[in-house]
Amino acid sequence: MKKKTCLILLIAAVMMLSGCTLVVKDPEVDARRVIIDVNGETVDKRAFINIYNNALNEEYATQQMYKQFGRIQSINIDPDQVMQATLDGLVRRMVLLQKAKELKLDELTEEETAELAAATDASWQDSLDRIKRTDMADTELEGDELIAALEEKAVEHGITREVVEQSEREQMLLKKIRALATEDSAVTDEAIQADFDAKVEAAKAEYEGSPDAFGFAVNAGRTVYYRPAGYRYIKQVLVKFFADDQAVIDEALKALTTAKQELTAAQSDKSLNDTALAQDGQSETDIALLQEKAGELDARVAAAQEKLDQAEQK
Repeated sequence: MKKKTCLILLIAAVMMLSGCTLVVKDPEVDARRVIIDVNGETVDKRAFINIYNNALNEEYATQQMYKQFGRIQSINIDPDQVMQATLDGLVRRMVLLQKAKELKLDELTEEETAELAAATDASWQDSLDRIKRTDMADTELEGDELIAALEEKAVEHGITREVVEQSEREQMLLKKIRALATEDSAVTDEAIQADFDAKVEAAKAEYEGSPDAFGFAVNAGRTVYYRPAGYRYIKQVLVKFFADDQAVIDEALKALTTAKQELTAAQSDKSLNDTALAQDGQSETDIALLQEKAGELDARVAAAQEKLDQAEQK
């Protein structure tokens, strides 16, 4: 009964969220505006935009990959949909972490402390390795000098060992509270079989209605419950480009990345400005400023989109 009550409380708690009016005034003051408030724990506009932009970049990268493989004809991202998903995900995470602390799940055992330390070491090293590949691939530094340079570059990206450790700790707490909420749940073999059969039938119907849905599911890493006949895996053999050709490609990719970032930033600013315009209780002066800003942002988005389209054609 206690576990059922805990699960109900978790679901109910997710419903609690309060926002704020987004009026663009002083940039620094505006960046500190509270976007999310869950039981006194807040997320300001600057932090939210950073998370939101990361989500937009991930969505763009995913669609770009699908476009390269012919899965989609054009990239189509709805910033409002990404923003809402980001908002919902943050609130859900905050609620679960608050409940975990309330249940004292953050009091780690000696074994869990060692597990956290190992996970932090691994994630921190992964972050440094990734930064070396992307930002310092041609460096001649070695040993302690290389590590110091990588850690300095990580800080520029907003990554520190403390941030990594906090992320790993939160992941551990989320895992513990989910285990607690479901530990008394009993599932029979019959129920498992029935659920599996239902997923097989649903997959059959989906793949019959859309022949390329199976390939999409495989590429997306989804669990495949039904495999239609006639599909084959094809291994691609890659041949390295000549240095001159690679230099041209690298330059084009750099331009593409810059254009993508500019478009993402423009769409983000426009979405936030549109949200501010939709808020009630604003003065005529604020509304006039936001409407003037809207025109500028529309032009900025259009220019960024044109630049991205040109970069994609190279």
